[in-house]
Amino acid sequence: MENLTYRNIHSYHSSGSSIANKVHIYPWKATADTPAKEIRGVTFDGLYIKDEAVKSANHPIFSETDFSKIHLAEFH
Repeated sequence: MENLTYRNIHSYHSSGSSIANKVHIYPWKATADTPAKEIRGVTFDGLYIKDEAVKSANHPIFSETDFSKIHLAEFH
């Protein structure tokens, strides 16, 4: 997949769960029948967690995301 834009995403509260307010993006893993597929050009345009703007892939909400196979375009 290429050139994905996630726009105006707001999460106002946290349930306290270990997965609350996390962003999970997973590329397709290779199987015996299908080659691996990467995700390229992901843009976050207005991503807010509890009123805090997320401006970097280093933010804790991405702790479960492996960016070695995901190519971020930018944050706005």
